[in-house]
Amino acid sequence: MVDGGMGLVIRDIASDRIVDVLRGEPSELEHWLDEAGPLLCNTYRLELIDGDYPVGLVGRNERFPDGHVVAIPPIPRDARPSKQTRRVTTDKMSPVPVVNYLIEHGPEICIIAGELHHRVYSPEFRDALFEQLARARKVAGGGQLPYKAQIACGPVAMTPNGGESGIEQSILGELVEHPDVELFYSHRRQKDHFRLAPFAVYTEGWHPVNAIERRGTVYRYRVEEHIEYQEKRLAILSDDKQVTLCKDLADVDKYFIFMTENELGMIVDQLASEGKDAAAFDDLDREGITDYMARAGIEH
Repeated sequence: MVDGGMGLVIRDIASDRIVDVLRGEPSELEHWLDEAGPLLCNTYRLELIDGDYPVGLVGRNERFPDGHVVAIPPIPRDARPSKQTRRVTTDKMSPVPVVNYLIEHGPEICIIAGELHHRVYSPEFRDALFEQLARARKVAGGGQLPYKAQIACGPVAMTPNGGESGIEQSILGELVEHPDVELFYSHRRQKDHFRLAPFAVYTEGWHPVNAIERRGTVYRYRVEEHIEYQEKRLAILSDDKQVTLCKDLADVDKYFIFMTENELGMIVDQLASEGKDAAAFDDLDREGITDYMARAGIEH
């Protein structure tokens, strides 16, 4: 893996979209340009740039306005790739794991979640995220971050008491109002749950809604998994049939259904009484969940 070096951007002329980014030493890339450039010049525009093109989470760089580049971060030479899988028990849900993830890897993060449980994505999580973003902004050129922390969740957001005042019990309102955060409403519960940072990916295998036990895997400095989950991230967040970017408090109030653990359990029980398994919840959109709330006798 080359540290620093230069980047060669291959951009489709017709669509002006980036097709690929090659990394390497200037001599290597210039040799490649001499050999292959003449063959590509009718279809692609080739741009040789300094090594400071997007690292970690993709896009958010003025050189890449479309944001659809999967870039390999400059992994330190002495870094050792690792994979660690463990059973995660969440009967005493805590923000500690995700807060530690932020502290270790920084705020350049994408979180694809399910119900955004209030005991995990708590005031402690909010404070840690905002603190990390503030620190990053201090060292960023011109005080502007080249990325946003991104969070996608829904249609349900779990709160202590649920009901019409749910937004007041959740951190979602504060997230959507923060200038360095993008909050996406997921039209259906995402099947892939992961946290993606420049040098690490935490993933969870599929599990039922609000499951107590699940299996989590952490990949560090593993390029294949990094690219795999970058591509998943792009596929989810660029698909308006899957998610909607919330612009303000009104969007949060409009889209999300705020619900307690007990209420969520009542919907799962209602599905089971109709002969449907736990995975059926993932197929429910906002209208479907509202319908099952009525069937289960949940009044908001």
